[in-house]
Amino acid sequence: MRRLVPLLLVPLAISCPEPEPEPEPPLPGRWEQAAPWTLTDPFPCPVAVDPDDDLLGELLAELDLDRSIGIPRSWYEARGGAFAADPTRLDFFHDLQEDFGKVPCHAGNLAARTDTATDSDHALAALIADAAVQLDVAVTAGGPWPVLEGDPLLAAVDSLHGGSDWDGRDAAAALPEALKEAVARVLLGADEAADLRDDALEVMGDATYFATYFRDGGNSLLVSEGSTINTDWEGASDMFVGTDEGSGALYSGAVRLAQAIDEADWAAAAGQGGEFDVRIDTPLGLVVLRGTGNDLYDPSADPDLAGEVLLVVDVGGNDEIRTPAGANTSEDHPVAVHIDLGGDDLYAYPEVPHDLDGEGLLPSDAAGRHAPDAYYGPYSRSHLGRQGAGRLGYGFLVDLGGGDDTYRSLRKSQGFAAFGVGVLADDVGDDTYTAENGA
Repeated sequence: MRRLVPLLLVPLAISCPEPEPEPEPPLPGRWEQAAPWTLTDPFPCPVAVDPDDDLLGELLAELDLDRSIGIPRSWYEARGGAFAADPTRLDFFHDLQEDFGKVPCHAGNLAARTDTATDSDHALAALIADAAVQLDVAVTAGGPWPVLEGDPLLAAVDSLHGGSDWDGRDAAAALPEALKEAVARVLLGADEAADLRDDALEVMGDATYFATYFRDGGNSLLVSEGSTINTDWEGASDMFVGTDEGSGALYSGAVRLAQAIDEADWAAAAGQGGEFDVRIDTPLGLVVLRGTGNDLYDPSADPDLAGEVLLVVDVGGNDEIRTPAGANTSEDHPVAVHIDLGGDDLYAYPEVPHDLDGEGLLPSDAAGRHAPDAYYGPYSRSHLGRQGAGRLGYGFLVDLGGGDDTYRSLRKSQGFAAFGVGVLADDVGDDTYTAENGA
């Protein structure tokens, strides 16, 4: 019998079909796993220039200049000291300064990367990541989200509260499912971003300076009146030097928050649920979720809105927003996000007319105006950031769903940032933007 075993096995082996190989698991998408963000250069630099099609040369000739207008490194080194070895100077600075002919190609790559990011499925996150890496810091982008059991919004708020009880659970549970899923994703992103921001600030500087950085971080009199920001301050100068653990972590937090906004299904949430007004307090600030009515957001009429607001999502309607609208309001307020999903909206501020308001100037807010002197005119003294402003943190204003929107603010607004990330994103529409400084 033992001799027969091989003979029996042979025909069995021949008659059995080859087992089909197990299918390879799909590769994770770029945003499904955390990884360092790298830049791509669509155009190799430098580029050959056709003498018959040298637009830059023609421009320089019109200005009575030639390609020798660059500033050589020797000019800086001759002045010695920290000026020659400034640690905040970007890697590409001298390369472009010494050879002005490289500037057009550098700008072309910048524009091409911006177009690629804008056309991607993670437009906000990719734009921020590209901009941050060009500041010579390591940025991490992507990664999975925590699994939320049961109602996603309730689970996300529970996570923020660390399991403690909170008010408004029943009203939150009754919201449309698509809205709850979108809001939950943003809350997860905001929570991670806030942690990264806190870690970054521990590295970047002495916390005793943070209030000054928040108020005067623009380092310009017209943007931050009376700014005394000084790169030579002992213990605070690290704020000005890009490091992977400091500003790199700060920008990684902004990318993570933007990833959450990009991945939320806002189209499914838009216009859902009729009129409602749900408010949830969290350790990171107030969450306000409002429906399709024509809503007013005004801290003078609604004291809840005068405090720290983490997230506003308005699903539709022609709204009037006189709150900071996606701008953090203090050094202790890490994240502020305002998302509007439709309507013709007015983003403005509480106006307090001042005697020095004049032609070409917006009405003042409560801060008033500088009395003109020999050097400066009646500039606004406003220090409240608005409409997508991030200072020592993140401020995002995202207006979606079309609509003809109007944006009016004074200073430190409409995408302003200082030691943080500010974003004002509006998808389409016949929009109007008005500001005085720092926007």
